[in-house]
Amino acid sequence: KNDLKLFPSLIDFSWCGQGRPMPGHPGIVKGGRDNVVRDPRKRQAFFERVLDPLLDSSMQYRDSIYAWEIINEPEWVVRGLFRRGPDRTVARKEMQAFIADCIRRIDGKRLPDGGRAFQASVGFAHWETIEKWRSDRLGITLRQFHYYAQKNRAQPAGMHAADHPCVIGEFATAAGRDWPDLMARKEGQTL
Repeated sequence: KNDLKLFPSLIDFSWCGQGRPMPGHPGIVKGGRDNVVRDPRKRQAFFERVLDPLLDSSMQYRDSIYAWEIINEPEWVVRGLFRRGPDRTVARKEMQAFIADCIRRIDGKRLPDGGRAFQASVGFAHWETIEKWRSDRLGITLRQFHYYAQKNRAQPAGMHAADHPCVIGEFATAAGRDWPDLMARKEGQTL
C-alpha cells in the first residue's frame, strides 16, 4: 500500500559467536551455531530446513521484498579480522563458502521470464570488506555496508557505480557520530 519493501536478514553474526545462556533464561542460548557455517553437511540441512522454505514463501510476496541479506556483519566472527576473542569462530574461507552457497540458493529462485526473483546481499560492517572479500566473485548482487562515522574513516568514494549497486544498510544518526551529508538532509539543506 505504501510501496515499502522488506530487506530480510537470514542470520546475524551473533549466530556464530560463542554460545551463551540468556540472562534470566538459562534454557535459551544465544549463538553457538557456527557449525552451520563451518560444516557443509550442516549448512546443507540448514538451507533445506530454513532458507529454502523462507525463499519459497517469499516468492508469493516478491514485489514486497527488496533483497535478501544473508548475514549481518560477518566480520565480527571471522578469525583474523579486526580483533581477537572467543567469538572469532569461523575462518574467512568458511564464511565465504557459506555466503556463496546461500547466494546460489537465492539466485536459484527465478521469475517466469528467467530473471532473478531476489537480489542477494551481505551487511558488511565495513565498506572495505566489499573489495577485500571480492564480493563480486561470491555472487553478491547488491553490495551493502554499514557506516557509523568512525574516527578517521571517510565515506568511501566510488561505491555507487551503476554496474555495482550499493546501499548503506545501517548508518549513524546519534549526535557526535553523524555523517555531515545526512545531518544536512535532516536540517532540510540541499546537498
